[in-house]
Amino acid sequence: MKTSTKYSLQNVTENVFRESPLGLVKFSALMKSAVIKSPIDEGQKNGLLFNLCRGFNDPKDYRKISPSLLSTMTRKEIITNASFNFSKCAIAKVMSTFFEKNVPKFKNLAARRKFLFNIANLSEILHKKSWQDLQTTLGRFEQEVIDDILNIADSLSKSKWTPETEVQKKLNESHNEYFEYIKTMEELTGINRESIDRFSEDYELVSFFDPWYIENEKTRYWGTVHYPILNVLNIQPSYLYFDTLRKGLVAREAARIFQHRALDKIDWIYEQSDYCACRILKDDIAGDFWAFARHGIRQESKTFDGIGYYARRESIVGKEFLKGVFSRVKSIGKSRAYINEEEYQTILDTLALKPRSVSIKDVELKILNILAKNPKASLTFLSQKIGLTTPTTGRLIEELNLKTNLWFSILVDVNRIGLSSHFLLLKVIPGKEKLVADLFWEIPYCTKIHKIFGPMNMCVQFDVPFGTEDYLQQYLNQLRRRYLIENYALCKVKDQHYNMNLRYYDLEKGGWDVRWDEWGLWVKEFLFEKGWYYILYDNVKRKKEVKSKLKFDKLDLKIINELVLNSRSSYTNIGRTLDVTGVYVSQKTRNLLNQGVIEPIMGSYRIGLDEVAFIAIDCDEDTVKALIVALDELPIWQGVTVTGNLEGLIAMIFTPTGDIGQLFHILDSHIVQTGVAKKCWLHMVGKWVSRRRMLRWLPIELYSDRKGWIFEGEQYLESIKKQLDKISPRFL
Repeated sequence: MKTSTKYSLQNVTENVFRESPLGLVKFSALMKSAVIKSPIDEGQKNGLLFNLCRGFNDPKDYRKISPSLLSTMTRKEIITNASFNFSKCAIAKVMSTFFEKNVPKFKNLAARRKFLFNIANLSEILHKKSWQDLQTTLGRFEQEVIDDILNIADSLSKSKWTPETEVQKKLNESHNEYFEYIKTMEELTGINRESIDRFSEDYELVSFFDPWYIENEKTRYWGTVHYPILNVLNIQPSYLYFDTLRKGLVAREAARIFQHRALDKIDWIYEQSDYCACRILKDDIAGDFWAFARHGIRQESKTFDGIGYYARRESIVGKEFLKGVFSRVKSIGKSRAYINEEEYQTILDTLALKPRSVSIKDVELKILNILAKNPKASLTFLSQKIGLTTPTTGRLIEELNLKTNLWFSILVDVNRIGLSSHFLLLKVIPGKEKLVADLFWEIPYCTKIHKIFGPMNMCVQFDVPFGTEDYLQQYLNQLRRRYLIENYALCKVKDQHYNMNLRYYDLEKGGWDVRWDEWGLWVKEFLFEKGWYYILYDNVKRKKEVKSKLKFDKLDLKIINELVLNSRSSYTNIGRTLDVTGVYVSQKTRNLLNQGVIEPIMGSYRIGLDEVAFIAIDCDEDTVKALIVALDELPIWQGVTVTGNLEGLIAMIFTPTGDIGQLFHILDSHIVQTGVAKKCWLHMVGKWVSRRRMLRWLPIELYSDRKGWIFEGEQYLESIKKQLDKISPRFL
C-alpha cells in the first residue's frame, strides 16, 4: 500500500504541475533545478535574483543574463526535478485543507496537542528532497490519515487548482499578517518599529523558489530568504500554501526584525524568534502548532525545548519578561558590537532571579494550604473546603496559578526502581564550570546541576543503576587529573524530604514574615534538649514505610515521568499521551503511591520566596532528625540525608527576599559555633548550569523490561576522555 500511496500522491501533484501555466512559481522551480547544471557567475546570479524578486518571468528577461540557462530548463530531467519541488506547493495546500478540516474535532486540550504534534511531524514532507524521502515520512502515519490526504489531493487536482492562481492572494494575506505581527511585537517588547534598523515600511514579501536556497538539518531560519539590498523577504512556495504553518513563519520573521544585531553570533538565538512567534500567535491555533512545527528538519532544536526554556523564565518573571530582555540587550548593544552566549544567558537568568512581590488573598491562601497538604486534591474537594462553587474554584486556581506560577510534581524513591541517587558537591576551578557541566550532562543518568555560591560552586545529582557507583569516582578522577576541580564531596542519598508550610504567610502584610528568632529557639531546643521532635520525626518516617516488594515496568516509568512534569495531570490525558487507557494509568499510579515509590508535592516559583540557600551539614543522626523537624516549619525546603564523604544533611531552603542572612545567622549560631556539626557549608543557589539545559528526569529510553537499566559506563567515561583530549591544554 505504501508504494501505491507514493505513486498516487506523485501522480496527482505532478498533474498539478503539468496543468499549471508558466508563472513565477513554476518558472523558478525550473530554474532551481537548472542552475545546478548551468554555470552561473556571481553577477549573473544577482541579476537573476533581481528579476525574480521583481516578479519578472518572461524568458526574454533571463536570456539576456544567461542564454544557456533557458535551454537547460527544457531538459527532461530538469523538468522532473522541478516537478517535485513544485508539487510540494500542492502538498502544502492539501495539508492546510487537512488541518482545517480535522483540528475542530479536538476539543480536549491534550488530544489537540497530540494532533498538532503529529501534523507537525507530517509537515516534514515539505522539507524533503525526493519522492522517496517524502514517501518514507508519509509511510510512518496511519492509513486513515494517508487516505484522507490522498482524497483531498485528488479533489484539488480535479478542481484545476494551481499555485499560480493563488500566489498573490497568499502573499496579500502574508503581508497583512506581517504588519499585524510587527504591531504585536511592539507591545511585547516595548520597542517602536521606527527605532529598529532592520525594519522598513516598504518591506516587500514575495514567493518563488530561490535557486540557491539550500535547506538542511542546520538551517537556522528555514523557509525564508532575505534580500536586504532589495528590502525583500521571500517565503519559499513550499510553505506559503499551508496557512497555519505560514503564520508561524511570518510571525518568526516579524520577531526576527526586532532582534538586536548584537545577538547575531549566538548560534541558537533563533530560539528567541521562535518563542516570540508563539507569543505573537498566543490566541491563535497557529501558535500552538508553531511550538511543534518550528523545527522544520533542524536537528539541534529538536533535542532541546527552546519554547519551554523561555516560557519557564517568563512564567517566573511575568508578562514584562520580553520587555526586560529586549530592553537590556538594546542598552548593552549600544556599547558592544556583539553579546556572547554566556552574557546573553546572564541577562535571562538575572531577570528570572529578580525578586517579585506577590500578594495572596485569604481564599487563595486557603487553596494553597489545602494543595500543600494534598497536591492532588480534586476541584470538587477544594470547592467544598473553601465553600465556593466548583466553577468559581476552578477560576480562582487558574488566576492563582498565573499569579504564583504553581508547579505540581512528585518525589520519586529511585531506590525502588533499581537506582541509587548520589549528590556530588564540587569546587570547580573558576571559569571551568560550563565545561564541567557539559561533560556531566553527556551522561544520561545526570539529572540535576546547580550553580552555587560558597565553599563549593557546583552541585550535581546522579541517579545510577545499582552496582555502577564506582564510575562516578572515575569521572571525578578524570576531572582532577586535568585540574578542573579543586575539591569535592561525593555522597549517596539515604532518604529525601520535601515540605511546604504557609504558617508564616501574613495576609495583612501581604507577604512572608518568618520569625527567625522564634525558629532559632526551636532549632536550639531540638538540638540540645532532644525533646518531642523524636515523635514528630518518627511519625513522618512511619508514613513512608513500605512492606511489599515492588514490580514495575517501562510503562510505570513513563507514567512517573508524566507525573514529574505535572502531578495533577488527569489519568485520561496521561493515557492519551502514552496510548493506554486512563483507567490503566489510574491503577498503576495508585500502586506507585501505595508502594511509596512516588509522593505528590507542590511548590511555586513566584510566591515571594526569591532567595535559595543550599546547605551541607556533616553531623550525627540525631542532629539530622532535629533539623528535618525544624525545617518543616519553614515555607519551602527540600533535602536529602546522605552518607559518604559527607554524613548528614544536604538541603535547599527557600527564603523571603532579604532573609537569607538571618537564616545563615541562626545556622551559624546553633550549628557552626556550637560545634554540633563536624562541617557546615552555607551557600546561595545560583542557577541551572550548562547551555540551555533544562531540568530532566531519568533516561527512560535506556530501560528494558527484560534487561533493566542499560548503563554504558565505559562509553560515558571514554566520551569524557575524548572531549578533554580535544581541548587545548591552555584552556584546561
